Amino acid sequence: FEYYSESYIFPQWNPFILPVELQHEIMFSNHMNVIIKNNGSKTTWTGAMGITSGGGYFNSEACMLYPKEFVFDLNTHEFSFKDLYIEGANPDDNIPMCPWDLDEDGIVDSFSVTGDPLWVKNWPIYYPEGGGDNYFKTVQNENWMVSVWSDGTKAARFFHGDPSFAAWEETPEIAIIISADHGQTWSQPILLNANETPELADQIPCYIYPGDVIEILSNTPGDYRGKVHLFYLDDFLFGSQLTGTTNPGGNLMYTALDVEFPDAWIPGSSTENVEVPQPQITLYNYPNPFNPNTTIYFTAEDAEICIYNIKGQKVEQFVRNQLPSGQHSVVWDGRDESGELVSSGIYFYKLKAGNLEKTKKMILLK
Repeated sequence: FEYYSESYIFPQWNPFILPVELQHEIMFSNHMNVIIKNNGSKTTWTGAMGITSGGGYFNSEACMLYPKEFVFDLNTHEFSFKDLYIEGANPDDNIPMCPWDLDEDGIVDSFSVTGDPLWVKNWPIYYPEGGGDNYFKTVQNENWMVSVWSDGTKAARFFHGDPSFAAWEETPEIAIIISADHGQTWSQPILLNANETPELADQIPCYIYPGDVIEILSNTPGDYRGKVHLFYLDDFLFGSQLTGTTNPGGNLMYTALDVEFPDAWIPGSSTENVEVPQPQITLYNYPNPFNPNTTIYFTAEDAEICIYNIKGQKVEQFVRNQLPSGQHSVVWDGRDESGELVSSGIYFYKLKAGNLEKTKKMILLK
C-alpha cells in the first residue's frame, strides 16, 4: 500500500474584534463511507470543515461547520474538495467558503445593528453540543449520487438562545443532497423533519444510513426519478449521552424516498476522459438512428454487450467469447430477450470486456 496525505488547514481572515487567528480545518468527520466514481478513477466521501482559532478550539455556539465533498484522484494522486452547503462564489476552487463573505470579494457581506459581522450559521450534527461526530453517507448509481446527514442547525439556533427558532427545539432534520453528474454539481439540501414532513411527525430522526443502491424509477425526459432507501434511529429523547443525557433508546426506522434528479441516469457514464493506461476498445453502431436493424461494431476479444432502455432496464444481451483480435460486430433487430419488438426511443448499449466498460447511445425510429 502507498500512503498519501495533504494538509487541510486553511487560514481564514478575521473581521471580528477579538485579535485571534482563525482557520478552516476538517472536523467531526470520522463517520463516513467512501465510494468510487468516474469509472473507477476517483474516490469520494463527505465530511465537514469548521472554523477554529487553532489548537483544536472550536466554539459550537457559533455554528461554523459546513459539509464538503472530498475527492482523491487515483491517477494523479491529488486531493480536492468542494463546498456542498453553504457554497461560496466558487465552490470548486479548493478554498473553503467564508461564511461572512459568500461573494468572496474580501468585504463582510452584512452587519448587525450593533455593527458586528454576520455570518451564515450551519450545524450538520444531530445535537447542538459536542456530543460526537456526524454520520455523512453517500450512495451512487452510475452518474446519480445522493449524500445524506443529520442536520441540527435550527435546533442549535434555539439551543444557543435564538427565540425565533423555538419551533425547532428538539427537532433535528434529515438532510439530502443530490447530483446527476458524478458530483460535479450538487443540489441544495432537501430537509425532512417532524415539523414539515407528516411521515416524520413526533419523531426525532438521527443516525441516517442510506442503502447502497439508488433504484431507477423513471429515466424519461422531464421525469428522472430514483428510489433511495434509508434506515435511521427515531430517538426517544433528544440529547447526547456523551454530554450527560440519559439513553432511553429508540426505534430503528425504514423509509424509501422518491427522489427527482435534474438529468438522466446513464449506465457506464463518466463525466470526463480519464487517461488510464489500458487497452483501447472501439464501440459504435451503424446506422444510428435506425429502423429496424442496426449493427454494433466493437474491438474486444471477450465481450459482453448489454442493451438498456431509457429506464435502465436491460432488454437484450450478447456474449462473444474467445474472439480473435480485430473488429467484430453483432446485429440488433430491435427485439428484447423474449423476442418481442421494443418501442421506438433512446437506448444505451454497454460493452464490457474484462475490467473495461464503454457505453454509447442509439435511437430506434419507427
